[in-house]
Amino acid sequence: MTALLFHHKKTYGDYLAEYIGHVKEGELAFVPWVYCALAQGTDEQKQAAAHTLAEVLAGLNTDGLVAMDLRMRATTSMEWSISWRTLGLEDLFAKNLSLAECRAVLVFSTFHPNGYIREQAVAALGTDSQALPAVLLRCNDWVAQVRQAALESLKQLLDTADGEELAAALPILEKLRRSGRCRMDHILPLFFRAFQRDPDLLRLGLESGDVRARRLCISLLPALGEPNTAYLVERVKREPDPFLRKLLYRTLLELGVEGMALSRRFLRDKYPPNRVLALEYLAEHGAEDLFGQAVSLLMDKSGRVREAAGEVVVQADKDFDLRQFYRERLSVRPAVAILGLGETGNRADCPAIAGFLSCPQSAVVRAAMTALMGLDPERYSEAVTEKLAADQPGVVKTAALLLTKYRNFDPVRVFAILQASPAENTRLKCAALLFCAGKWDRLTYALTLLGSGYEKLDQACRRQLEDWSHTYNRSYAALGEEQRRRILALLEEKGAYLRPAMVKQLRFLSK
Repeated sequence: MTALLFHHKKTYGDYLAEYIGHVKEGELAFVPWVYCALAQGTDEQKQAAAHTLAEVLAGLNTDGLVAMDLRMRATTSMEWSISWRTLGLEDLFAKNLSLAECRAVLVFSTFHPNGYIREQAVAALGTDSQALPAVLLRCNDWVAQVRQAALESLKQLLDTADGEELAAALPILEKLRRSGRCRMDHILPLFFRAFQRDPDLLRLGLESGDVRARRLCISLLPALGEPNTAYLVERVKREPDPFLRKLLYRTLLELGVEGMALSRRFLRDKYPPNRVLALEYLAEHGAEDLFGQAVSLLMDKSGRVREAAGEVVVQADKDFDLRQFYRERLSVRPAVAILGLGETGNRADCPAIAGFLSCPQSAVVRAAMTALMGLDPERYSEAVTEKLAADQPGVVKTAALLLTKYRNFDPVRVFAILQASPAENTRLKCAALLFCAGKWDRLTYALTLLGSGYEKLDQACRRQLEDWSHTYNRSYAALGEEQRRRILALLEEKGAYLRPAMVKQLRFLSK
């Protein structure tokens, strides 16, 4: 009886060491329990919890901060086991916490399911500019009072934050632009003033590692007065995201940058649709060197660019022979010339192209296969099938893609190549082709190849058998008696590689 009366009920603080151990191993699901120790732990436990939260906060990027907000709110049992209403924000702090630890306690409190705690925390962060992203995130809170407190703190922080701290908040701002609760008509003017106050902020945003910060800065350029267009033109080349390069290119044209020179530079962009966009601008505005630029782009690696360039060339010179243009360059740049000839030529060009199937260069062989299958797939599917046995993985991949596209191959020969090849990559590509066969042939091939000793091939066979059973009723093809016996014999032979339930199901469906 005495033991029961004095029994100590365990708290989050008592389990704190265990929670911290999990967090240090990367299990962030235990972070809410570390936070709970701030409410129930001793002063020493609170300090350990705050230190751990500070370490976690230091390692969170924008996505991590948003994910942590969701994780903390998903842990609704925090409200069931602790009487948060009886606690003030000051009760969560231990003595002698560092500035980083105090910031962590407040930032994680802005994630709390209890709106009163979030409101207190976001108001307290109004003097800590390093907490700007967390404060901005609360501007989209579902409680109006929290949103208002966040907006007031945001006004203070934007007046004191430096360029690096402001740039860290830009990805959150871009995220909030697509939300419905926050007042962007109040928030954006505050950031416009920050851009005007700090000339380096635009550069920091455009050179940020977060694509959202760069997208935001580009989209705001028309509203930022007169930016440094020379820097922005150079930035077009350095921007890593092709879609943002396109957005920046169009924005610069809207800002009145000289379009001809910009478009000529953009013709060298790595992303083919951007090169097409630049060519279209030059054509629309009647560039003097348009014909020469278009002719040079006829030898572009991208088929989309070659097509656009061909349209410009033929429009400028009705007598220009694209087919002859590519035939004359077969010995200069064979890979691109073969692709171009495949797009503009006819079956009479196939013998010249077929001679490149034995070329030692993988890119040339792949181009030759692509052109031949586009011009005369019935005649050259056999030659492309033989390329499944090639030593170059790229050639095997292209051959498999072309045969899958045109569905004109001999499965018996593909199966023979698979069996003769020691390369698992070749076996997988051949198996994928065989799995394009008819209903019962597909089942037979999958069972035959199962247990081959190649792990990835076995996995592909199991997936195929699962798919086959799920799509059984999509085809009503009849099963011949000889093939039925073959399938049942394979099930008996390969049963050890399958789940008993799968064997039973396949046996039932094959009766």
